Amino acid sequence: MKYKMTYEQAEFAAELCETYGIDPDEVLFFTEDSRPFLTYEATCSLCNRLTELRSINIEPVKTVFPDSLSMKCTLTLASGDTRSAVGVANLNEEVDGKKLTEAQAYQLASSRAIRAALRTAGIDLLKLHNQQKTGFSGEKQKSNFNTLLGQAHKLGAAAGLIVGDDKSAWRTILSNRYGVFHSNHLAEDELADFVAVLSTLAPKRRTV
Repeated sequence: MKYKMTYEQAEFAAELCETYGIDPDEVLFFTEDSRPFLTYEATCSLCNRLTELRSINIEPVKTVFPDSLSMKCTLTLASGDTRSAVGVANLNEEVDGKKLTEAQAYQLASSRAIRAALRTAGIDLLKLHNQQKTGFSGEKQKSNFNTLLGQAHKLGAAAGLIVGDDKSAWRTILSNRYGVFHSNHLAEDELADFVAVLSTLAPKRRTV
């Protein structure tokens, strides 16, 4: 079942589509959060208008887990410096009650990769969009690692792996899949994979 957008979300989605020439189905909401999830192509459209990036490169990278698909996004900044990050989609994740197709998995991993790379570069497209309208820059953006860590704990609690102070089920998955007992001991690409795995276990209002 598709998530029905609130009036405010629909209004904001229409604003982004009109401003950047993107299609409505490229601006997605899965919760009541005011921040939408943009597809890879839509994110590139906003980058072209709001940033001075020299290039955006996306490529598949190897993953040690057969149930996951990983994409790496590399941004070349105006200074010539580069920032990169990996996005992961788990093949057991669902869209509208159906498991991802391979094409959908590539799209989801690519979208997560460019979003993570932008966080690594300290670029918040929605903040830049709002700043362009109002001149207000807002608060500092969290690092990609800390954002992923927060997503992991939220999904872990939703999936029943964290119940109060009891993290035994949480630690079992961390130990079996990654060989660690604490999520903050994961490398950033492992943490991205963990979030994708947890997305398959949490209730199906998907967190992206």
